[in-house]
Amino acid sequence: MTSPFEFFRTILSPRFRLGRSLLRISLVEDILPKSRFGEPHDGGYILVDETRRLAGLLSFGVGETILFEEELHRAWSLPLVWLADPTVERPPVLADGFHFFPLGLKGASARKGLSLQGWVEKLPSRAPRSWILKIDVEGDEWAALDEAPDRALEPFRQIVIEFHHWHRHWDQVRRVYEKLARQFVMVHGHANNYGGVIRVGSLHLAEVLELTWVARDQLDSLKIDTPVMNQPLDAPNDPARPELTPNFWPFAGQ
Repeated sequence: MTSPFEFFRTILSPRFRLGRSLLRISLVEDILPKSRFGEPHDGGYILVDETRRLAGLLSFGVGETILFEEELHRAWSLPLVWLADPTVERPPVLADGFHFFPLGLKGASARKGLSLQGWVEKLPSRAPRSWILKIDVEGDEWAALDEAPDRALEPFRQIVIEFHHWHRHWDQVRRVYEKLARQFVMVHGHANNYGGVIRVGSLHLAEVLELTWVARDQLDSLKIDTPVMNQPLDAPNDPARPELTPNFWPFAGQ
C-alpha cells in the first residue's frame, strides 16, 4: 500500500506535473492539406500548406544538408531563409535569399548563440505570423523555449520542432508545452524511431518527437479528432527500423 508520504511525493513530482499538463494538450487534425519537405527519412518535416506570402524561414540546426530549407524556399517562394548552426562551417551551396550564421539557438549547452528573442530582434521583418520556425538542436530546444518570452513566438505562423531528451527536462518540458499551446495548435506529430518510448506517470512518450504547430489565430476551421499518426507523408527516420507503434501521447488517449 502506498503511504501518504509517497503519494504526495508522486503528485508533486515534475514527472507527474508534466503528465497532467500534457493531458490538457491535444493533437488537432485539421482539414488543411500538408506537405513534406526535406530528406526522405531523417531530416524531413511536415508543414501545413500555405497560400499567403510569408517573410521567410528561420531554421536552427541545419547540418551539412539543407534540403528541407531549399525545398521550402522553392515551393513557397520564400524571400529569406536564415540558417543557424554552430556545428558546421557553411552549407555547400546557398541560393539567393539564403543567409548562414555559424551561431546557435542559445540553450543549456550551446556555447555560441543568441536567445530566441535575440534572433527575432535581428529579423528584418517581424510582422506577426509571417515566418516559419524550424528547430532541431539536439536538446537545447527546452532551455531556449523555456527562457523565451511569449512575444518571441509572435512572428511565427508555423513551428516545426524535433524534441529530445524528455527525461532530463521534466519541468522545462511542461512549461514549454504550455507556452506553445497558448499561441499554437499541434497539427502533426511523428515519432523519430532513432529513439524509444519512455513512461511519464500514466503517459507514454516518444524519446524523440517531431511536432508541427500552427498559430491558433491563423486557422479558419479545425476538426478535433484522434488523428491517424503515420500519414503517407511520414517516413521512418531510420529506414532499417520499423516505425514506433503510436500508442503514446499525443496519438492515444491514456
